[in-house]
Parts: sequence; C-alpha cells; structure tokens
Amino acid sequence: MLFKIVLGMLLVPALFLAGEGSKVLVVVNENVKESVEVGVYYAKKRNIPEGNICRIKCSVTDGTDISNYKKQILEPVLKAARNGIQYIVMTYGTPYMLSINGANYSLDAFLCFPNENISSSISPAKSAGLGLSGYTGEPSQYYNKSFHFQGGGRNFLVTRLDGPTADIAKELVDRALYGEQFITTKYGKGVFDARGIKSGGYYPADQDIIEAGNIVKGKGYETLIDLNPGEVSDKSCPDTLWYFGWYSYNNYNDAFTWKVGAVGIHFDSASAIGIRGGQCWVSQALLRGITATGGAVSEPYADNYTRANLFFKYLLDGYNFAEACYLATPTAKWMMCFVGDPLYSPSFSEKKTDTNKPSIVNLEFQKNDNNPDKEAELFVTADKFVSVKIEYGKDKNDYSKSVKLEVKKIKHNLDLRELKPATNYFFRLTCVDSSGNVQIQEVEYKTAASVPPAIEYINVEKHSGEIILTWEKSSIEDLAGYKLFKMEMSEKSYGSPIELPVDSVSYTDKGLINEKTYAYCLRVVNKDGALSPKTEIYVALSELLPVTNLKAEQKSYGVKISWSAVPSRKVANYEIVRSLKVKSGYKKLRNTTETSLADINVKKGSTYYYKVITKDKNGAERGVSGPLEVKVDAK
Repeated sequence: MLFKIVLGMLLVPALFLAGEGSKVLVVVNENVKESVEVGVYYAKKRNIPEGNICRIKCSVTDGTDISNYKKQILEPVLKAARNGIQYIVMTYGTPYMLSINGANYSLDAFLCFPNENISSSISPAKSAGLGLSGYTGEPSQYYNKSFHFQGGGRNFLVTRLDGPTADIAKELVDRALYGEQFITTKYGKGVFDARGIKSGGYYPADQDIIEAGNIVKGKGYETLIDLNPGEVSDKSCPDTLWYFGWYSYNNYNDAFTWKVGAVGIHFDSASAIGIRGGQCWVSQALLRGITATGGAVSEPYADNYTRANLFFKYLLDGYNFAEACYLATPTAKWMMCFVGDPLYSPSFSEKKTDTNKPSIVNLEFQKNDNNPDKEAELFVTADKFVSVKIEYGKDKNDYSKSVKLEVKKIKHNLDLRELKPATNYFFRLTCVDSSGNVQIQEVEYKTAASVPPAIEYINVEKHSGEIILTWEKSSIEDLAGYKLFKMEMSEKSYGSPIELPVDSVSYTDKGLINEKTYAYCLRVVNKDGALSPKTEIYVALSELLPVTNLKAEQKSYGVKISWSAVPSRKVANYEIVRSLKVKSGYKKLRNTTETSLADINVKKGSTYYYKVITKDKNGAERGVSGPLEVKVDAK
C-alpha cells in the first residue's frame, strides 16, 4: 500500500506546520442545521478552503448501520477526499457509532482506514476461555511510528467537533487556538490518576499512566501522580491542563477545573458511549470546558485502549492532537472516538503570555417569564473564555448573595433567585480568564413590580379551521388587558402577542389548517405592565371535528334535530345521544349517516339535552357537538 511506503520513508520526526487547513476535510450533515454551522465555523477559523467542506445527508441519530454508512457517509467522503487530504473532521450532528451485526463500533475508527467491503457478518467479540473470540479490530499501521502522518491512498486521521451542544463543538477550535498561543509550563498542571496496581492484567495500563505523568513532569509542568486505588476526590484538581486516569464506569468524576487548552482522556469502557449527553466521561468533560478528549463507544478491552504514555509523549513533542491519538492507539477499526480539533498542537508554536484583561462585551438582564418579580437571568458575554462570579445585594456595601460559574466560557447565563419585587439591586461581576487576568464590573438592576396571578384554565371549542378559546375574567383591580401568544407546534417560539382589551373572555382563531396542532399562551397584564405567569394550552385541530349548526325544531310528532355535515370521507356516521341532565345521563338514540334525526319519544313540558358525536369507520369518537337544550311545549 502507498500508506506503508510513505511511512517507511519517514524514519525521523519531521517539522510539522500546524494549522494546514488544506489538508483537512470537514464533513457536515445537511439534515442538521447546526452541523453545517459548526463545520463552516471551523473552516473559517482554520483557513480551510470552501471546497474542503463535504456536505452529506445522513442519519441525525448517534449511530447508523453499515448499509447507510457506506451509502450516506463513506461514498461521499471518499469522493470529496482528493489528494492531499490527511485529516477528516466529523461534526456535531453526524453519527459517531457504527452498528454491525448487533454490536456498536466507532464510526470514526472505520473511516480512518476505509474499506468499502466491510462485512456485515463480522462476529461481535466475546469472552472465550482466557481470551476473546470474534472481531476485535485490526492492528493499526500508524501505531507508535514516531513520525508525522502523511496520509496516502485512502488513509486519514479522523476526529470530531462534537459534544452536548453545537456551541460546545464550536468552542473546541477557539479553545485550541488559545492553547496554542499561551500554554507554558507555568500555565497549568498535570493530573495522572493511577491505581497503584502491582500485578495482573491491568498492571501495564496502570504503568502507562504513571509513565505519562513522569513525561509531563519531565517537561516542567507541576504534576500530580496519584497511586491510590480510588479516583482523585471532587474539586481537588484546579487548573488541570493534562489528564489521564481511571476508573469509573460510565461516570464523570467532577474533580477538575479545566484550563483553556486542556487535554484529557479517561480509561473507561463506556467513556464515549454518549458524547452528546448523559453521564459518560467525554460528554461531561466537554460540558465543563475540556478542549480535546477521547474515549470508547463500547467495551474496547484494556489492551486496545489509547495508551497514556505514548499519547503524552507525542502530544508534548510537537505532534498534533490527531497524530497523538492514533500514534498511541494500537487497534484500528475498533472503539476509540476522539473529540477535538485534529490540528491542535499545544507544544509546537512559539509561546507568549496573555496579559490582556477580558472585556465584557454584553451584559443583559432578562426577567423570568413565570416569576418576573422574583427571578431573573443574567447573560454575560466576554471577548475570551472566562469564569464568572456575580455578587449582589440591595446595597453596594453588602453583596449578601453570590453565584459562581467555574467553567470558562465566552457566553454565560446565571440564574438569580429569591429577589424581591420592585427592588433595586447592585451587582458586582468578576470575570477571570484562563491566564489569571481579571475584569470587574458593577451594574444595577430593578426587578418588576408584583405580578398578577395567572388565568387558571382555558376552555377550548374546535370547529373546521377554527379554534375558540374562553376563560374567566381576571379578578385583579388594576387589570389592563391580556396578551395572547400563538404558534404552530412545528415552530420554535411564539410570535408577537395579540393585545386583548380588559373585558375579553374569549378569542376566536380562524383560518387554521386541519390536522395541525397549535399552542396558545395567555397572560394577564396589569396597569404597571407586569405580566402574569403563563397559562398554556395545546390544541390538535383534527380533520374530523364536531358537527356545526346544530339546531332543533318542534314538530307535531316531537323534535327534529339537524346539523351540517363534516366534509370528510373519513366520517362513517353520526351518533345522537340524549339526556334529561346537561352534564350526565346521556343515552344513545341511534346512529345515522344523515344530517337530521326525528325524536318522537318526548314528553310535553320536559327539557332534553342532545349531543351529536362524529364517528369514523372504526367507531372511534372524533368530535362532539352540544349539548343542545330543547324545551318541549306543554300544549
């Protein structure tokens, strides 16, 4: 293979120019808007040509099967990966797990060394005596080769920009760019959480973690090498920059405050089982601000996991993140999935010290919709990654309450609780960037006046293309009116409110489309302009609706009930029921396909209540009209 020939020619480390965007293919899923946004953002930040963005249409789920993988992902990627492409970046919204014969594997691991003839009948690995039977991956051709990756043929290094949110995926490149500029041996610390194993099958992996710690320490970083059997304790590792440790299955040990640029991998069989959510290590580390990480999407077995010592040997010796990952991973087409900018090279570029204070570019208070007089949300946007602490009180000399967010982000939102209505508060905001630069800003905010109580209940009446809402009038003395918000359920947010006057107790919404669902939100407004909490209702406007124009006529033989037909072929018949009470006691008179019924069994001087029920061919009730009150003449 060309790949083997190229590797054989490069026997010593070569100078690698970080940030060579022309070597990167970015794969985005056009079925997910955020996937495209992440890919375009990354391409702009790394100067990747527009032609290097591969737009595919594939599953929006975390995993895909082998048939869809080949057709929707592998074929278009190989077509787009022209000569010179060495790295593939999968983005938020593309599958990261590949299902073959009931077992899950890392999709990215298969894409590294593509094989269009992957068999769907490979047997999942399982224990067999002292070893394993079935498929357990393939030996990696790039494992521990000690030179920079040059690609060739259909061989690539694959990482992904992904995580619990699209914004987190975008942040990964910004964090990497900051790390490339400002990481020095004094910038952050190494944490290596071994277990002090003396012998047995896990002994080599534990020794790798210890050796990795010594490599980092030898580079001049302050380093903790923990040999206790348990994990390092909660919140005990501030300013963590480099990490490798184990073991807590499908769980994140919240012991770390990550520096911007931090890289860490946790030795855990389910560490990447759900990178877009859940409790797995990779997902939670990304939520807390790690810059690059990796893990297993399913049981990898210890011998196949990325080796700690090799990973940090290469990462801190001029190799980029993608190279370090695959140089340290012995098995290809298996379980490991790596999340981060493949070009991230924290040890390559010339370093400088960041001495610039962060700037607060936006500071905005937003009242809580349900409790605008007692709760608020503070949105803070800085020009770099910062942690945020907000102190507040009713006096500048008494900041009695505080909220702190340790995760360094550009955009923060903080919930403020237990505020008092119509009260002026003083806030002191402290932002600290990853290099220790501090910015402090003070601001004032006044809460809303006391809010009116919400409407308790909204009644609904449905007709073809029409919804009628009714409610009891608000009893507050300073009532100024109502605001009614509406949206189709396919929309993401309510539109502009409909202003309703003080005496309103109903609203008729016309021109609607049958078979759609509509959401309504009604809020009371007082004379101070304060809004009540929301009263929401969701209305499914079925095609089969209650009959209209229900009326009664007294005849010589009794009572004639009539109505207008529902214009739908799905209507099978109408069922007419009658009672002497308005709310209960209804009994069936008969079913009919006509639009009228003669009731001859009535008594003079009695009052009857009628309902007409629309029925479909399955006998299901699809709409009720009534009750219609009829007083039979006594004569």
